[in-house]
This record gives sequence, structure tokens and C-alpha cells, in this order.
Amino acid sequence: MRRAAAPAVARVLPLAAALALAGCGGERGAALTDPEGGTEVRMVLRAMVGLHSDWRRRVVVTAPDGASRTVDLLADTGWWRGSQLWRGPDGGLALDEGQAGCVALVGRAPCGPPSTYLGRFEERDGVAAVPPSEAGPVRLPDPL
Repeated sequence: MRRAAAPAVARVLPLAAALALAGCGGERGAALTDPEGGTEVRMVLRAMVGLHSDWRRRVVVTAPDGASRTVDLLADTGWWRGSQLWRGPDGGLALDEGQAGCVALVGRAPCGPPSTYLGRFEERDGVAAVPPSEAGPVRLPDPL
């Protein structure tokens, strides 16, 4: 009876190893810079344990003087398709998270007009920063 357990362990062990390694991808990040103020907004993803692309996400906002702040975002469990970065008329920065709504990063800024579109972050082998010149049509945020 003890010998029957060995084949079951042999089948489970590769799956357990694959799950453990899936979460060892380290961090991946990409940044957009506000051309008016020089503030850098970097989205950082850390892979979650799983067999698909689930991420723990955060944004690091760094001012030109080097001061920075980190904003933790909702973990992506398959729903995240990208985030759009906006600068409000008063210089505030906000991230349109689609289903998760608008997240203020600096000051108060609406997502969408009259704010200025600064680009988007999207899932592409981790995360990619897409500047407005390459972004194509801007998807305006859904009204509340």
C-alpha cells in the first residue's frame, strides 16, 4: 500500500514545482514621464503564484526633486487590460484603471477630459509604457 503513494507524489511534484516557479518572475516595470512637470510614473508588476498572468501591482511616483511615493493598486487576477495616465489642469496625476475606477496619484485629477492624456501602461511581457504618440485612439473612462 505504501508503494501506491509514490506514483501519486511523482505526478503532483512537477505541478507543485511549476506553481512555485511561476511566482518567481521577479519584478517588471515601465515608466511614463509627464513632459510638463517632469514627474516619472513607474508601474511595477510582481508575478503572483499561478499558471497565468496574475500580478501584484504598484505605482511609484517620483518628482523631479527625487521625492517619491508608492501607491499599491488592486492585484490583477486576470481582469487588468491596461491603465491610462492623465494630468489634470492643476498638475495632479491620476490613473484610469478601467473596471477599478480612477486612482489619484498626485493631487486631484479627473480621468479623461479636461485632463491631458500622458499615455498608458499595458500588459505586454510584464508591463509596457505606451506614450500618447504610439497609443492610438484614447479610450475615455466610463462615466460613473
